[in-house]
Amino acid sequence: MTLEMRKETKGATVLVVDDEPFIQDIVGMMVESLGFAVLTAAGGDEAVQLVEKHREEIFLVLCDLTMPGMDGWQTISCIRAIAPELPVVLTSGYAIDQKACREHADQPWAIMNKPYIYDELKILLQQVRE
Repeated sequence: MTLEMRKETKGATVLVVDDEPFIQDIVGMMVESLGFAVLTAAGGDEAVQLVEKHREEIFLVLCDLTMPGMDGWQTISCIRAIAPELPVVLTSGYAIDQKACREHADQPWAIMNKPYIYDELKILLQQVRE
């Protein structure tokens, strides 16, 4: 990414957190086609490091629920400790129990089911930017 492009995307970066490289690639391409920059992380620890390093650029985190090591709930908690206002969307290929969600202190900004649907992702990004 060139310096000029980086200036234009300040505050317009989406962090995609998923342990599946294929998902990172597909979602990254979708997000980029909508005009946003993308950072990817293969797990919660890496996501937290990226938030610490790129906090001013990231405006949204798309975080998988089920990952080895730090899961989505733990990742949300760690990100909130660094950037409490940063929207984190929890994603999963499994049905997420809404009742179980309420048991966690750190709630996601939204929940998105996988597979990602382009139009739903576009709407989500527009809502977060508003």
